[in-house]
Amino acid sequence: MKYKIATTAFVLMSSTSALWAGTYHTGLVEFKIEDAAGVRPLDGYVWYPTLENGAEVPAHGNKV
Repeated sequence: MKYKIATTAFVLMSSTSALWAGTYHTGLVEFKIEDAAGVRPLDGYVWYPTLENGAEVPAHGNKV
């Protein structure tokens, strides 16, 4: 009985979080950090959730 309650709670929480996740879109910011000598720059990306609606743009050829 204890496992049925835990399993039911887990399924309800999982389905609820999946519904909330569908309302967000993904934003992307690219940045570059230069080192002091200017020899080894570091390129980076920050992915973040956003509520903005816009055209989807594929980034970096990711098929996922």
